[in-house]
Amino acid sequence: MIVHEALPRGPAVADLRAFIEHRFADGTEGRRARDERYALLWAVRARVEGWPRKPAALQRLAHTLRNGVVKGALFRGGGPGLALAWSTARYHERKYAYLASLERGEHPELVAALREGRLRELFARVEALPLRD
Repeated sequence: MIVHEALPRGPAVADLRAFIEHRFADGTEGRRARDERYALLWAVRARVEGWPRKPAALQRLAHTLRNGVVKGALFRGGGPGLALAWSTARYHERKYAYLASLERGEHPELVAALREGRLRELFARVEALPLRD
C-alpha cells in the first residue's frame, strides 16, 4: 500500500527533478476503492497536522476542470478521458469530506493511531472500514 497520504515528509527527503510515469488507473471502479482509503488517510494526516479544510463540494468540479481541460484529459482521451478526470477528482472531494467528519469527532481511533505512530494499526483499521458511496 502506498502510504504517502498518511505519512509526514521525512527529514532526509529531497525533491527530484525527474518525470516518473506510472499506470494510475486500470478503470474507474478499481481506482475508486483505492482513492476512498487514500482520501481517509490524507484526512487523518491533515487533521493531525492542522491543515485547513476547503469546501468539499467544489473540489470535484475544480479538479475535473484542471485534469480534464487544463491538463488535457478531454482532448487526449475524449469522453473516457473526461470520465476518468471526473472519477479521479472524486478523491479530492472525499479528502475534504473526511476531514470535516474527523473535525466532528468521527474516527478518533485513526487520529490517535497516527499521532502515536501506530501506523500498522492505522492502515489495518482503514483497510477494514466499509467504503462510502
